[in-house]
Amino acid sequence: MRRFPLEELVDDLVALHQEQARSLGVTLRCDIHDPALVLGHPERLRRLLENLLANALRFSPHGGTVTLGLASRRSRAELWVDDQGPGIPELQRRQVFERFWQADPSRSEAEHHGLGLSIAQAIAQAHRGRLLIQRRGRLHNFSTAPEAERKHRAAKAAQE
Repeated sequence: MRRFPLEELVDDLVALHQEQARSLGVTLRCDIHDPALVLGHPERLRRLLENLLANALRFSPHGGTVTLGLASRRSRAELWVDDQGPGIPELQRRQVFERFWQADPSRSEAEHHGLGLSIAQAIAQAHRGRLLIQRRGRLHNFSTAPEAERKHRAAKAAQE
């Protein structure tokens, strides 16, 4: 684990997935409200966000928009992936993080096994965060706890 600026990871991922988004006819946006220095595993958080982005891009309609966002909320970093896909029916939202679960098994492709969201949830929980599904069934919210870093910066500033 190490401290790192989460906004750099968000910027990098949006830049990395721009070509894929264009090839699908989807606009990929970055929406950073606040910087957030967090204590975590950057590669694991990258995997979490890549899993969410992959789903959002795969299920967004041609001409749609996917947004990866970041904001600080009461000493926590909040990340979201917002898309214009069909969403997840309310009755299926409890199952979405179960291993091998897929909303429509008939659409299952050989390379998609229903593990991405369960992996993403496990990574979120390992970082004292959680994934939530909000509005129209969209995957929307991951939070982690950078409060220790804020206290550290405040104490250091007081010493200077």
